[in-house]
Amino acid sequence: GIGDGDGRRRSRRFQRLQRGKRRRHPVELRAGETLDFWRVEEYEPGRRLRLLAEMKLPGRAWLEFTVEPDRSGSLITQKAVFDPRGLAGLAYWYGIWPLHRLVFAGLIRNLARAARKEAAGLTRKGTGSIMPVPPKQEGPGHDAPGP
Repeated sequence: GIGDGDGRRRSRRFQRLQRGKRRRHPVELRAGETLDFWRVEEYEPGRRLRLLAEMKLPGRAWLEFTVEPDRSGSLITQKAVFDPRGLAGLAYWYGIWPLHRLVFAGLIRNLARAARKEAAGLTRKGTGSIMPVPPKQEGPGHDAPGP
């Protein structure tokens, strides 16, 4: 019927869009690449990852992760920023905020858990993580953490 052809056309269009979003490497990131429904806006391995939402939203949204060394290892900070477009944008942000609090709390908790496992050598080589923290370089001329 008519609905079947429309559904197949939409499915092919969706498949083409997904193929266009394939990453060049499964673990390594570069600015400009896509990561699910996000575009990598800025990436400093082991230090910072800023993502720009490519979802249809009533405004612009960013999700940023920073990693800083501290006495016990590293401190991961997560920040969500939303630039609302009009009243619809404000209603969206404040309406969905309780859900975002739960999602963001789980996300940072899971990132920290994965980082601890990686630091303990419990992850398989080659699987990597989005924000690998480079090892501290010691010796003359390498007093600062990381490269």
